Amino acid sequence: MNISRDKRLKNLVFDINQQLLMNSIDLNDFKSLLASRLPSNPTSEELNRFNQLIEVSDSVIKNSEVPQKMKFFRLFVEETEEILNIRFDSDVFSHRFTKPFQWIKNVFAGILFIFVLYIVIGGILDGESRLSLTIPLAGIMMLLVVLIFLLALFEGSQMSVAILQKQELGSLRSQYPRAYSLHKKFSSVEGTKRYLAGRQLCVIIIVFIAAQITSFPSLDSWPFIDVDFPSWMNWWFTTLFLQYGILGALFVLWIGQLAPQLIATNHPLRFLNFPGVKYILQVAWFFESLGLTKPGDWLSRWVKEAGGIPVSTLEQYRQMVEEVQGYGSIGIKKIWNIRNNSATLKYENSNKFFKLGLDTIIEDSLYIKGKSILPETNCYLMRDNPSPLYHAAISKDIREIELADEWTHYVQFIKSHFGPFLPGDVVVSENTTEFRNTSNSVSTDSITILKPTKFVLFRIYIEGEPKQIGTAEIKIYRLDETFDEEPTPSHLYKVYPKRDSNGVPIIEFVAFYPLINTQYVIRWDIEY
Repeated sequence: MNISRDKRLKNLVFDINQQLLMNSIDLNDFKSLLASRLPSNPTSEELNRFNQLIEVSDSVIKNSEVPQKMKFFRLFVEETEEILNIRFDSDVFSHRFTKPFQWIKNVFAGILFIFVLYIVIGGILDGESRLSLTIPLAGIMMLLVVLIFLLALFEGSQMSVAILQKQELGSLRSQYPRAYSLHKKFSSVEGTKRYLAGRQLCVIIIVFIAAQITSFPSLDSWPFIDVDFPSWMNWWFTTLFLQYGILGALFVLWIGQLAPQLIATNHPLRFLNFPGVKYILQVAWFFESLGLTKPGDWLSRWVKEAGGIPVSTLEQYRQMVEEVQGYGSIGIKKIWNIRNNSATLKYENSNKFFKLGLDTIIEDSLYIKGKSILPETNCYLMRDNPSPLYHAAISKDIREIELADEWTHYVQFIKSHFGPFLPGDVVVSENTTEFRNTSNSVSTDSITILKPTKFVLFRIYIEGEPKQIGTAEIKIYRLDETFDEEPTPSHLYKVYPKRDSNGVPIIEFVAFYPLINTQYVIRWDIEY
């Protein structure tokens, strides 16, 4: 390996550790998250892969070293990207010819973009457009700008409608009033179908007219300089790219279609809230109401309706934290140390911010069962580089709410000392609780999901010499359901005891992207 690649690999190890720290994930947590991604009945190949990843994680996280096995280091980076939902500089693993190829591809794309702009704009200004004989030059330029603008709104609104159709925007009514008003009209399947049909008709008309403007049947010389094309370009270039309008199609595609679609994909609410989009949707619905799209509707009915595809929990999390709430939990962890007649519970919840403007958040995910000492609370902020800035965020107030069956709900109000939290800030809330005389009381715990959460983690370390360690049960309840009698769990899992790398018996459970208003209840049976 050359020096630059060595340095990039070291930087990659550093970046991974920084991101794990910012996500409050230590080595044991990472191994637990990796183990949770194993199939229930892994093959020998999958087990070998997992063991190699554990070995790599020791090198990267524990020792901050570049592993020797590059193949499994690459797999480790891919797994880490999936767990954290971020991207690292994994190009360092690419073949040595990959980077030059990417550079050549980017240079070619840049040259092509400039060349197309030159031919299309120059051809229009030289009066070579197909419409030049019927429309003045100023009219052609104005028409092209208007068509591209309208096309951009139609294409971007399509992406916004598709992404937001099944979303709940009630909490964003004041922030995105126009998007909220439009959403009520297309949130139904029928409203979306009518919009898409009318929109497609409008797009076809716009593209057809734009194609007339950006095709040049008599252009045979370079624009502005009046130098003929080389003889070897006379047939294929003028016919395919100028008369048939392929260069013009690329021009319209890049500016009027791809760019707005990609913008709307990243910012669907902001795009839909743009003032002109309201009229674009109204135009689409108007054209649909004329009946011009009915034949397409009739043909589509020949295909039988299939079941809907649910939105992934990862996408729900992303939309909630980035577009709706502005922050969310990276992970909720409850780590137990069970001993004869005593126990310690360490609770940790890390909240990451994605929007500017919040200076106070409510931490209300902590529920504790049994008689305990008041939890020792610590709260701190990590900003930019993950060096904890203690006292930058403090617990403004802690409230205890007594519930039935010896449950206590702890609610914290966390406020920043440096004004609003910034995008990328992570606020970590920690609670340590001691229990005494726990032989018959500590056998149940729960995690309640009240906000977008990336993962939940239960881990129970069983210390000393227990006589018996039973199988633990995880029951999952939906809190937004109404029960006449005893609630019924939506899922039930059996969790069997195992031993960690130090030989200590543990019980462990991990779930990624749990649904909001879900409660995970764990029950265990340990006898000393």
